[in-house]
Amino acid sequence: MAINTYTSLQTYVVPSATSAVVLSSIPTNYTDLVIVISNLTASAANTLYCKVGNGTVDTTGSYSFTFLNGNGSSVTSSKGTGNSNGLLCGATTMGLPSTNPAQIVMNILNYSNTSIYKTAISRYSSSSEVEQNIALWRGTGAINTLQFQVFPSGNINAGTIFSVYGISNATIGAPKATGGSITQDALYTYHAFGANGTFTPAQNLTVDILVVAGGGGGQAGAPQGTGGGGGYVSIATGSSLSSGTGYTATIGGGGAGGVLSGSTAGVGTSSTFSTVTSTGGGVGGTTWYYPDRGGSSGNVVNGTTTNYTGGQTVTSDNSHLAGGGGAGAGANGNNSSGFTTTVGSSVGGDGFSHAIGNVGGAVIYYGGGGNGGTEGTGANGGWGAYGGYIPTYTSKGGGGWGGGQYPTSNPAAAPTTGGINTGGGGGGGTWGNTTPIVTGAGNGAAGGSGLVIVRYLS
Repeated sequence: MAINTYTSLQTYVVPSATSAVVLSSIPTNYTDLVIVISNLTASAANTLYCKVGNGTVDTTGSYSFTFLNGNGSSVTSSKGTGNSNGLLCGATTMGLPSTNPAQIVMNILNYSNTSIYKTAISRYSSSSEVEQNIALWRGTGAINTLQFQVFPSGNINAGTIFSVYGISNATIGAPKATGGSITQDALYTYHAFGANGTFTPAQNLTVDILVVAGGGGGQAGAPQGTGGGGGYVSIATGSSLSSGTGYTATIGGGGAGGVLSGSTAGVGTSSTFSTVTSTGGGVGGTTWYYPDRGGSSGNVVNGTTTNYTGGQTVTSDNSHLAGGGGAGAGANGNNSSGFTTTVGSSVGGDGFSHAIGNVGGAVIYYGGGGNGGTEGTGANGGWGAYGGYIPTYTSKGGGGWGGGQYPTSNPAAAPTTGGINTGGGGGGGTWGNTTPIVTGAGNGAAGGSGLVIVRYLS
């Protein structure tokens, strides 16, 4: 496990009114300090400062400050150098309150570094004003003593609470296994395999596994091709792996795209890791009319399978043909529209997302379905309209665009392949008989390759 980066060092509650609060014996094995002063009241409406030092606090003119204060109707700012009172905590225009307690959060940066001056940032808030302070101590010693005082005179009242926290960089242990591309965050270590490889634990491990198969290829345009299904996504949590044993990650490739007057599209290839196998994305029908569907897909979570189907071609009217979108690992593919005003509404189904695959914190989808191709005045697969409009939507999870045949004088657009290491399905082809013709516009696009991710607690 990673070490906590925010550690409570001490808390002091003022028992009776006092002219100074001293917090000493602060350990110096952290990078920064955070001091939270809550329930703060004082016997005089003055300013709070903090002198710092190592054993003995510095009372010389080695402090400077800048502050900005607002009370809802006006803003005040000021700065000073050569100050002997300490690091500024709260230089309020209204003065420290005797009732209606105020709060201060103070960060002292690099407090244990013995080669630099120390910077403090304080935020003050009360019922009547807010304030931001930046202060500097021109001293290089590690700080282990803090002394808070009201200036120019007065007491800190009973019940005021001083809490000190140490901040450190997260300490993440060395990886507990070899193989793949290794990434760590504050909680987990991830091993990602975009190509075949071996995962070998250095100790017995409990791991979570994500396996993505290759996506299915898109069919050729005849005159419109159906989109390929996304590769299946399999999840296995809490799996036990043995120390010193090599576990093979096999990454499935995407299926080939269909070829006009030639071969049909190919299904995606399975991916495997240990006992977990994901099936490759399916392929759609090859005819150019209803009820052809795009390729199939689905997911398997700890042994429970959910299947999804491709979208249908809903009409054989040549004026607005579009192949059905391929299924994604997380959703069915969409049907073509069948309407002349929205030619090509054949978006592939969305892929599947799981925390195991969200490396780096971003939500990532795998196994998106490929979009169907269009014919006639359709656009680039997906949601296209008349006039050569290029759509801006495709499925989540790496599915490819379908091919599109633009209006007269514009070339046809070739479909795109499924994303590498996403398991996305390939886009379906268009008829490709406009002039000029983009090479390959009539052929379906290949599916994307798969992926394996193994994670465990750091």
